[in-house]
Amino acid sequence: RRRHTRYIGDWSSDVCSSDLLYIRMSNNSDNEEERIMYRAKFKDLMELAITKDPENGILYYNLGVISTEQGESDAAIEYYEKAINFKPDYVDAYLNLVSVILDGEQAVVDEMNSLGTSKKDNIRYDELKIVREELYKRCVPYLEKLIEVSPTNLDALRTLKNIFSVLGDNEGFKEVSAQINELEEI
Repeated sequence: RRRHTRYIGDWSSDVCSSDLLYIRMSNNSDNEEERIMYRAKFKDLMELAITKDPENGILYYNLGVISTEQGESDAAIEYYEKAINFKPDYVDAYLNLVSVILDGEQAVVDEMNSLGTSKKDNIRYDELKIVREELYKRCVPYLEKLIEVSPTNLDALRTLKNIFSVLGDNEGFKEVSAQINELEEI
């Protein structure tokens, strides 16, 4: 997952200076309460900046990063989607969006692995398998768009290849594998 924030905008140098200061202070603090406070102040500044520049994808990206760090996955997804809407070639926003979606996979896999072999467990396993596949299916269009924007992004290509493998999409798997092989030969 990409780490932190970028800000573009010339409407207020005060906000820009303050947001960078809060992030630096947060990153340098060993005190968790201070880190949380500085991140909250940064988030407030990004929200203020959006009121001044509501179509700035980078601001939404920054809110996505903060929301991800605060465990607010649904909000992070919304912010990354807005970032992409306003900046369709924003590679980091696509990568983070897919990462947040796939974060939900670990809990599903852990539960799948904890199940036994009873009929009830087998039924639950099948339910969880569908949940996992839905997470993967949700990522596919974002990864495909990311690869359109950044066709040499091996991380995106490998992730999409693995998803196609799990979903049983042999055509997609072969196509993406060929892209990867072509890039690795260069």
